[in-house]
Amino acid sequence: MLRRSPYLVIDGAHNPYSMEVLAREVKDIFDYEKLILILGVNRDKSVKEILDAIVPLSDEIIFTRVNFPRSADPFVLRDMVKGRSPMVSKDIKEALGIAYGIATPKDLILVTGSLYLVGEAIKVSSRE
Repeated sequence: MLRRSPYLVIDGAHNPYSMEVLAREVKDIFDYEKLILILGVNRDKSVKEILDAIVPLSDEIIFTRVNFPRSADPFVLRDMVKGRSPMVSKDIKEALGIAYGIATPKDLILVTGSLYLVGEAIKVSSRE
């Protein structure tokens, strides 16, 4: 956790199993009103299973591109989520800006899906 009010949690989960564990632990550990998910994954991962594990926990979803050649297209990720209206951002800096813009102090912003994304998020967050 890098911040409170709102919480900013950055986690390196990047496969279905670790995403299931993350979803369970977030529910058990944190007390929040709304979960804002920022997700970027590599296209060679089990993307559908990753989405199935974490999307149901999320109140708002922001898909972003990981600064890595194998990054999944965030528009493709958006189209994989049915019955929701995920947002798309060009990079983690923009995604965090969107998240902070819609978050209240009682919310939780969760950044996950790729170790590369985690590194980018930590860099951006440390500058703020």
